[in-house]
Amino acid sequence: LGPIADAAGNGDAIIEALVENHVCNAESGKAGLAPLPADKCKVWKATLAQLVCDMKRNPILLGMHLELEERRALEARVVGLASAACVHAPNGAYMQGMDALMTTLLRNMNDQDAFWAFMILCNITLAGYFDASKNLLPLQLEIGVFQELFATYLPSLHKVFAATCAR
Repeated sequence: LGPIADAAGNGDAIIEALVENHVCNAESGKAGLAPLPADKCKVWKATLAQLVCDMKRNPILLGMHLELEERRALEARVVGLASAACVHAPNGAYMQGMDALMTTLLRNMNDQDAFWAFMILCNITLAGYFDASKNLLPLQLEIGVFQELFATYLPSLHKVFAATCAR
């Protein structure tokens, strides 16, 4: 796979190559792959584009101080996990922040176990947190509780943030 982005810092060529590779493998019947419907292909491309942006600032990867080859290998595994999850997930979408969760799982598990753990986390344990079709309701609830606690226990700091965000 090489680096997640090319020398210009853009991952478009990699994204197109991944999608094209899937299409070729599906057409040849390789590995039992089914062709991606047009809507899934569009979501998959958006997923990979967001992932390219996120991987550059992934706090887990940045804190690991990995050698370049080891980082590239882990990035490739994260891209593979994100691609598989995008194709197989009920909501079929990647959201910012999932890369850190995927990286953590992949640092501690093989790819197959990480995939299933990720699917369980996103679709059962954290159901709704990463599902834009449900307006991220569980996440909104958690943010509301946090804001209430923040205002109650750190009122002066809360006022500073509230004033800054209101601008």
